[in-house]
Amino acid sequence: MSDSDPSGRPSTAAPNSDEVRRSFANQAAAFEDPARHFSNPDLAAWMRDNTPTAATDVVLEVAAGTALFGRALAPSVAAVVAVDLTVEMLEAGKAGAEAAGIRNVVFELGDATAMPYLGASFDLVVSRLAVHHFSDPAVPLSEMLRVCRPDGTIAVIDMVVVDEEQKDFFNELERRRDPAHTSALSRRELAAAITAAGAAVRHTATWDNVLQPAAWFAQTHTAPADVAHITAAWEDELAGGRPTGMDPRVVDGHLEFVHRWDLLVAVPASGVRH
Repeated sequence: MSDSDPSGRPSTAAPNSDEVRRSFANQAAAFEDPARHFSNPDLAAWMRDNTPTAATDVVLEVAAGTALFGRALAPSVAAVVAVDLTVEMLEAGKAGAEAAGIRNVVFELGDATAMPYLGASFDLVVSRLAVHHFSDPAVPLSEMLRVCRPDGTIAVIDMVVVDEEQKDFFNELERRRDPAHTSALSRRELAAAITAAGAAVRHTATWDNVLQPAAWFAQTHTAPADVAHITAAWEDELAGGRPTGMDPRVVDGHLEFVHRWDLLVAVPASGVRH
C-alpha cells in the first residue's frame, strides 16, 4: 500500500470501514495478549485514576475495540456499553471480560460516526486510541457529545504528537505500519477538536507508552519493506537525523520507542456552570 499521492506527499486519505475492520480483525488477539502493553495493570490504573466515575454511572465506550478502557472502569460504575465496528474485537473483549468475572459490560456492533443511541443517554462517554483512525475527528467527537447527558462527562485518550513540526513524518511512518491509521493530532489539536465538538476540557493527563519494535510490527503484520523503512528512520534520528516524533532510544542494547498518550476529561459545554 502506498503512503504517497503522485506528488510524493504522504496521503491523507481516510481508510474505509472495510479496511478498518480488516486491520483490527487481525489485531484482536494482540489486544488480549497478557504479555503486551494493553494488559499493563499500571496503565489500567492510570485510566481509572484520571477518569471521574460514580457508582451509578452508565458508561459508553466508543470505537471500543476489546473495551480495555470500559473494562478498567467497570468495577466502579453501574454498567458499560462497548460499541465497535469489528466483530473479532468485540468477541475477544467479551471473552476477556467473562474470564475476568466482569459482568456489567455489554458489547455491541456499531459505528462511532453514527451511533444507534438516543441523545443524552450516558453519564460518561469514553474513547481510547480511536481518534487517529478517523479522517474527521469532529464526527465521532460530536457523536460522543450528542449521546452524553448534559451533566455528564467525556474522556478521550489518544496518541499525540508533541512537536507539531514532526506530525507529518510521524503520521507517514504510522501509516506505513498500519493502514488503518489516518492522522494523530498534536496535543493542541486534540484539545481544540474536543472543544470545537462542544465540550470544555477540565483535566489532562499523559502516559508515555514505551514500545518494543518487534511486537509493535507483529501486531499489525507490517510488511518487511515498511519495517525496514521505519527502523531506518529511527536509526537516522539516533544518528542526529530527522526527528520521527517517536523518541527512539537504545536501552540495554535494544531499540525501543515511545507513543505519548493524552487523556482529556471534558464536560458538555451546555452543562458548564460559569
